Amino acid sequence: MTEYVFKPLVLPKVETKANYINIDPFNGRYFSNKQNMYQAILANDEIAKNYWPKFTDSKQQIITKPEQHYIGLAAQKALAIADIWRDY
Repeated sequence: MTEYVFKPLVLPKVETKANYINIDPFNGRYFSNKQNMYQAILANDEIAKNYWPKFTDSKQQIITKPEQHYIGLAAQKALAIADIWRDY
């Protein structure tokens, strides 16, 4: 029998040029300046900033608002099953 050990939630820290700041893992916002995580990354990372325009609008929306635009594999499968079921 496998025994599972649960570890406590540890808030990640992000290094900026000025200091370390905490991230709220539940809403993805920085405590210090209320930026979304992707906005802070684009502001502080030159490679990410240059690569961002290469994403299509739909891919950018998945990154900026995943709760509205991302449909995972489980959801896709459920929708496919529901479509087949409706045809009967």
